[in-house]
Amino acid sequence: MVLQAIERHTTGAPTMTPLDEITFVADFIEPARKLDGEVAARKAAETSLSDATLIELQNTLTYLVSTNKVVYPQTLLTYNALIRQTN
Repeated sequence: MVLQAIERHTTGAPTMTPLDEITFVADFIEPARKLDGEVAARKAAETSLSDATLIELQNTLTYLVSTNKVVYPQTLLTYNALIRQTN
């Protein structure tokens, strides 16, 4: 369980446990980072892990696309799965 959360902490996964989401979001919102969306994700994490996860994914995808970087397929699958859950 813990190893799975560590494995998923940068790419996410279409089926994430609460521990996966906590680890995923914690890496993004930790105080030493200064990233776009970090403040919004930190605020969202106070009430909804799913909302914070979605903010992180949106920011990550925006960054990767805007800088012509490759999007790891697992990250895109994670985003799609979360969007399906929230709609």
